[in-house]
Amino acid sequence: MRKLIVSLIILSSFAITPAFAQVKIGGFLQGLYGARLDDKNPTATEYTAAESRLQLRLEHSGSNAEFSGKVDFFYDDADIQTYDWELREGFLKFRLGNNVDFKAGRQILTWGTGDLIFINDVFAKDYRSFFVGRDDQYLKAPQDAIRMEYYNPLADLAVVWTPRFEPNRLPTGRVLSYYDPLMGEIVGVEATGQPVLPPAKFDNSEIAARLSRQIGAFNAALYFYRGFYKNPNGYDLALQSAIYPRLNVYGASARGSVAGGVFWLEGGYFHSRDDEKRDNPFLPNSSLTWLAGYERQVAANLTANLQWQAD
Repeated sequence: MRKLIVSLIILSSFAITPAFAQVKIGGFLQGLYGARLDDKNPTATEYTAAESRLQLRLEHSGSNAEFSGKVDFFYDDADIQTYDWELREGFLKFRLGNNVDFKAGRQILTWGTGDLIFINDVFAKDYRSFFVGRDDQYLKAPQDAIRMEYYNPLADLAVVWTPRFEPNRLPTGRVLSYYDPLMGEIVGVEATGQPVLPPAKFDNSEIAARLSRQIGAFNAALYFYRGFYKNPNGYDLALQSAIYPRLNVYGASARGSVAGGVFWLEGGYFHSRDDEKRDNPFLPNSSLTWLAGYERQVAANLTANLQWQAD
């Protein structure tokens, strides 16, 4: 089914794009290998990565529409010999009038101000890739979504609808160990089962919105998200399994030039919808978090960056 959808997107892109459009084909081939020095780690292997990866990329752009497709083929021998592929991108972007853009399909989504610290960026992350040392681009996991952006002199509005909840990709214990709060220790191959995903229905789709405007030297934004915690922060006693509790996020940010550098400030309120009374020890409480950061070039090819996060 996914291959059929991608094919239809490609054909649609070529059909509505003028003949003088540009087509770009590219990609890369890379290897990634890593191992830990501590042989007492509870994982199934001492290797963190033993991977060969080929990415093929096709980009097609015109005056009113564009298509981007990225496919990764990889072989990984760190644990169990695995041959697989992943569609990283497969979206069609087109414009309606002069003020509205639509982007539909598999895509990488990001917003917010933090540098590897995420508050209002509630889109899926791939922490397995981050911890084994893949390129930074692989920290963001792709997800199937529809994104609408409306541009106006007063403010710009971006809305993202994800029909199927996309969680963060976390260590499973076989290649990367992690701390299990239920067992009270670092676990590996003896880790408990996989968390239970929310049922695939319309009420469980994700919606995220950002309203942004340039105010003087600063870009200011308001954020909203309705969905689920991206990590399995809850536990269901009936299911005897970790779960993804329901979540709303309300946030704001500002980023702009200060004293020859770039300053940013961002905050968010995480409303735990499944623990309104704060009386369930197996569910996360609502919380408030914020961060401040400053970045400035201090010498040629040298930039200093400082961030502070508090809850």
